[in-house]
Amino acid sequence: MSISKKFILIYSILLILGTLLFEIWEGNYTLLPDIVNIFVLTVLFFSVIYFIIIKPIGNKLRQLSQEVYNLPENNKLDLPNFSEPELQDLADAVSSAAYELRQQKNMLDWILDHIPAGVVIYQPNIVYANQYALEHLSLDIKSMHKVKPVDFLAKHIDEKTKKQLYLLMKNRIKGIEGRKSYNTELYVNGQTLHVFAVSDTIEYNGKPAGIITFIDMTELRWAEFELTLLQRYLPVVAYHVTITKEGEKFYYISNAIEELTGFTPEEVKSQQNWWYQHVHPDDKECINKRKEKFIKNEKFQSQYRILRKDGTYIWINEQIVILENNNGVKELAGFWRDSTREKIWQFAHNALAKANEGMLRAKSESLLFKYICKVLVDSGFCCYAWIGKADLEQDKIVPLYSYPYDETYASDITITLNQELLTSLGPTGEVASKKRDISLNTDTRTNENIKPWREEMIKRKFFSSAAINIDSDKNKILTLNIYADLPGWFDETLIPLLTTLGRNIGFALSDLNSRERLKYLSYHDSLCGILNINALKSRLLTLKQSAAIAVINIRDFSTVNLNFGYSVGNSILCRTATVIKSCVAKKDKLYHLGGDKFALLVINADKKCMEGIAKRIQKRLAEGVVYENHSIPIFLRIGIAATPEDCSDPTTLHELGMSALNFGNSSRSITKFEPWMQEVSRTRLMLESTIHKAINEESFELYYQPIVNSSSGKVTQCEALIRLNDQDGKPIRPDLMISVAEDLGLITQITRIIIKKVLLQQKIWRSKGVNVRVAVNISAADIEDPEFFPNLQEMLLKNGLNSDIIALEITERTTVEKTDVVRDFIDYARSIGIAIEIDDFGVAHSSLHEISQINFDILKIDKSFIDRILIDERNAEIVRFIIHMATQLQAQTVAEGVEKQEQIDWLKDNGCDFIQGYIYSKPLPTDEFEAWYNVHKKGGAE
Repeated sequence: MSISKKFILIYSILLILGTLLFEIWEGNYTLLPDIVNIFVLTVLFFSVIYFIIIKPIGNKLRQLSQEVYNLPENNKLDLPNFSEPELQDLADAVSSAAYELRQQKNMLDWILDHIPAGVVIYQPNIVYANQYALEHLSLDIKSMHKVKPVDFLAKHIDEKTKKQLYLLMKNRIKGIEGRKSYNTELYVNGQTLHVFAVSDTIEYNGKPAGIITFIDMTELRWAEFELTLLQRYLPVVAYHVTITKEGEKFYYISNAIEELTGFTPEEVKSQQNWWYQHVHPDDKECINKRKEKFIKNEKFQSQYRILRKDGTYIWINEQIVILENNNGVKELAGFWRDSTREKIWQFAHNALAKANEGMLRAKSESLLFKYICKVLVDSGFCCYAWIGKADLEQDKIVPLYSYPYDETYASDITITLNQELLTSLGPTGEVASKKRDISLNTDTRTNENIKPWREEMIKRKFFSSAAINIDSDKNKILTLNIYADLPGWFDETLIPLLTTLGRNIGFALSDLNSRERLKYLSYHDSLCGILNINALKSRLLTLKQSAAIAVINIRDFSTVNLNFGYSVGNSILCRTATVIKSCVAKKDKLYHLGGDKFALLVINADKKCMEGIAKRIQKRLAEGVVYENHSIPIFLRIGIAATPEDCSDPTTLHELGMSALNFGNSSRSITKFEPWMQEVSRTRLMLESTIHKAINEESFELYYQPIVNSSSGKVTQCEALIRLNDQDGKPIRPDLMISVAEDLGLITQITRIIIKKVLLQQKIWRSKGVNVRVAVNISAADIEDPEFFPNLQEMLLKNGLNSDIIALEITERTTVEKTDVVRDFIDYARSIGIAIEIDDFGVAHSSLHEISQINFDILKIDKSFIDRILIDERNAEIVRFIIHMATQLQAQTVAEGVEKQEQIDWLKDNGCDFIQGYIYSKPLPTDEFEAWYNVHKKGGAE
């Protein structure tokens, strides 16, 4: 071989070597992700190498070749000189290129092994799999070459799909298929994996190959399945909608929509502005207000009517959360719940109340009938009402008065009295023939007895109706007939109320000229037959003696209605009134204020006397009200006020009692009025703002009151007490602040802040040698908070503290009212080393059986008992019993509110373990408590 050819060969070898370095790894990676970056970097790198090193050396090589070619003619050879550094630079450049390419290859491998998706290359057996694919397919590098991707297909996949996938993979090897995506199922180690895959054809090692990228969707599929099940059984419609200037567009709506409205989710989503088009025309104003709320609020609630597929309307309760509100585009998530039944009862009670009120002002039969028809329609209880009279001579019902006045239905139809005719079979005919006092037509479209009038009723959208007998003299048969635009509006639960309405109209009619009887309607409750709020106001106007009032509220009465129904709830409400009346003298009067509230007025009584009566009523109702062999316990909140003790004007007594009621809470069910309550009522909004701000800024201050060992005098624990100032810097009453926070649903957030501050302070104190356990008060809401213990344990861990540095105080009342929940809460707390203290023991009247079921560590005897141990032997005996009982239950006792040395001596002699009270120290700020502790920690509290 000639010298020029040798050098040309050398030059070619160098170029080939560069190319081999460029293809450093087996296979063609140019189709894989990120290879473009590698290619660009490589081109740039070799360009630099070429122009700096290779090109100069190449020029010398060409010169050498030319000299060799001209050698026969010139008979001499002028060879260029290659310096050693030039050759070394060439070698270094080649090595550097190889290194850079290996680095790029390593980076690519790292990316492929860390992306959250599987990558598989096959020909047809698997020749490459990244780490995600190896793990999810239970493969390793050695075993993967023995299997094909199709080997992992689940067995239950239908044959048609399998054949399609087999053909697709086969064509990939031939290089004739394009990119495709699909969902499928794999079977790996006895488990089915749901995957989403994208496949394509590439060239690998110079041959066609298939590449599959897949993601494991198994957990997502299960979540979707569970959500579908949940939505299937929940009677609530969930939806996701976007609202723009063009209207709304549903992106998701649950299957419950079909049961609620008759429309399928697909029908709703496919129709632009479906929601707005199906809202009742009279509720459009509600919709406009809703749009205004979009701007101001992130969530809110509203009620309106919506059109069903069958042409009828239902009431829905809507709750909405705004997910996004940008540039006029609003993205919402919401829920619809059928609230038709609730609205019916709301309208019915309002209609009855207004009807009773109007009966007092009616001066004639015609005015009475006109008013009744009008008020029933205007209140929303029905859409049309008329009163008819049986005309025996014409053998039919003759309409007397109707409303709306321009509706002619009553005069357009015929209702006969002859029982052999079909026109006598409807609700009005049944009532007129004295077969029943109330007759219902729940659905005009399907009720066969409505057939003679069905066409006229449907034309007017009268989809349900009721006929009510009006009690009157024997020579007159009167019926009240009402119609609704919804089927099922009138049902059997309304019969007691409709019966009362008919009787009241009859009563007003028959005694129209007797003002005494009309006065009864004005001053008596139509539901329970007792005095009403009008009677109370009238009595207070004429009150001259001293008196006390107790405003009584049944706690959680809505739960009774939900569990047993409104009819049962009304019955229980009346039986509750009967029990209250049985607990007082006949001269004491009970008034029904409406809903679940009563007022008890006792003449010649003060607040202390009324408190005793209130406790007696509470105890009796807590034993239960009996209804059809069920004993339903009733719990009360009571506000007490008295004249002249609290006011000189008796007419304000009701208002003061309501103020006291509003300041009660779960731990204090009986609240006596105090002057500050009125002032606070006026400034409640400001107080709410202060509490919200304190939560956001975590600006609550903690005071600590020491608890002293009665035997040694040492201080081993204290109680953390919350303090907050108003905007003027004045202290806010802690009980008031807690009450408002509970009403606002903020108490759990406040508790979390208190515990956070206590643990941070404990960390500091431990470093200074202040070793005390701090007791923190918690509410019933905290006990029911599933995040309470996870948050507490996280904060303990974060501060490096053991659980024994904190104790939790639960009121006796909470343990009585929520026994099962409290028992589970306490058992878990003690299992992780947190002590439990029962606070205010003795005020909630828990039984020995109830308290023996609770595993507590400390029993705190309420101050009301400690105050009387030196002057009331019966009271002292109760305290001895409490101390002895706690000892038997292997618990310790703390006496609260100790103020005298004689009380300390008595408590020590009778075995009380700890003393807490002003005799040792009032609650102190952090620094003052620390100083007090350092003085008394060795037992010098005496």
